[in-house]
Amino acid sequence: MTDFPSSNCSKYFLKSHEPAPYKLTHLVEILYQIQYELSLLLSCDDLSKKLNPVVEYVYNPLQYARDNYLEFLQTYIYSQKKLMFLGINPGPWGMVQTGIPFGEVNIVRDWLKLSGTIFPPENQHPARPVEGFQCKRSEVSGRRFWALAKELSRNDPKLFFKNSFLYNYYPLSLLAASGKNITPSDLKVV
Repeated sequence: MTDFPSSNCSKYFLKSHEPAPYKLTHLVEILYQIQYELSLLLSCDDLSKKLNPVVEYVYNPLQYARDNYLEFLQTYIYSQKKLMFLGINPGPWGMVQTGIPFGEVNIVRDWLKLSGTIFPPENQHPARPVEGFQCKRSEVSGRRFWALAKELSRNDPKLFFKNSFLYNYYPLSLLAASGKNITPSDLKVV
């Protein structure tokens, strides 16, 4: 794989592989603000009432796990990225718990070394509680993804994130009254 020419890189990504704290903080703030504003637009009550299947619960990890997600961005967005791993939406035992895409609890805590505060949302489905780092369940897709990441990076998260990044294009978790996960592809406007 060849390096991307600087002229084709986003102005928001640093040209050096070394973090520049003042630029990095600004980048993290901009990236978070864009993602958060989009998530608020996607989660508005008017929209969820017009969808079929009916969305009863909307979890926004960018809101209640903000500290952990900002710590993730601050720690791992320090270089130009050549590869983005794109997820669809948060899984109930991954990003819903930690705020990190593919956020398998043990990996986020023990390998990525993140420990930001997670405040569970007020309106939760009883079968899908947000327990944060105390969650004992495991996200299958997250476990598979991180096994690959560890293998590719020789078990070094800094090496993995040197050239890659994670993102969920739909950062909300939507649940039906039954607790069933509703994915973006399930949604139809009525």
